[in-house]
Amino acid sequence: ECGCGITGMEKTKRQKNGNVHYYTYYCCTKRKDIPCSQKSIREEDIEKQVIKILSNIQIPESIHNLMMSWVKAENEKQFQHIYAQNDANKNAYETVLKKIDGLIDMRASGFINDIQFQERKVEAEKEKTRLMELISDTDQNVATWLDTADKMFTFAELAVKRFKEGKEEIKRGILLSLGWNLCINEKKLDLAKEEWIEPVKRIANILNDELSRLEPLEALENKTKIENLLKSPLVCSLLYDVRTAFINSPNRTWFPIVDEWRRELSQTS
Repeated sequence: ECGCGITGMEKTKRQKNGNVHYYTYYCCTKRKDIPCSQKSIREEDIEKQVIKILSNIQIPESIHNLMMSWVKAENEKQFQHIYAQNDANKNAYETVLKKIDGLIDMRASGFINDIQFQERKVEAEKEKTRLMELISDTDQNVATWLDTADKMFTFAELAVKRFKEGKEEIKRGILLSLGWNLCINEKKLDLAKEEWIEPVKRIANILNDELSRLEPLEALENKTKIENLLKSPLVCSLLYDVRTAFINSPNRTWFPIVDEWRRELSQTS
């Protein structure tokens, strides 16, 4: 409410009968000279809210590969214009390289002097660097989105179970993966600024609702139904919203705890 941070504090309550209870609360630091009406919230209440959020975005492990195939197919379609521009940049880059080689030949043949050569070469090198950066950024965006999507599905599969069973360090890692702009308003954990959560929640709801009627998934007919559902305009538009949310935050490290989970899974496999 006031823009301050949230701090945790431990309290001990001793009853007349000798029982001792320990509580952890989270509340406003009140470091700014601004009125704040927000009351403290107990840790277990926050944990219940986190579990509900994670449950709402949970996607069954059984369709992870289907989801990634869908993402790659959609990625190809949505990046087609980017690929086309990237091809044009690569062609322009090759042209600049030939231009630089031509300048070297022109200087060697005496068609231009050293001053003219340096001036033209500097200009060509600037264009070469610019094009290389564009090519590199495009390739990186495509690869980063695919890796992020894979992390997101892994997180959606495992997070709720690991949060329930995990130690404090695991819970912190999961909460950090949920968002960087976490707020508490009226004792409610507010993730409205995390634009990827709502579309993933809707995707999970659609898939889980359909899967409840399609067991077993191994049946070819059921698998085809899920694949068709993933190709529907609604689900594709939701994926587009997720991808946009990720790409609009290029400097953010998404789902850092999943890297640790991947290492664990590779060691046990």
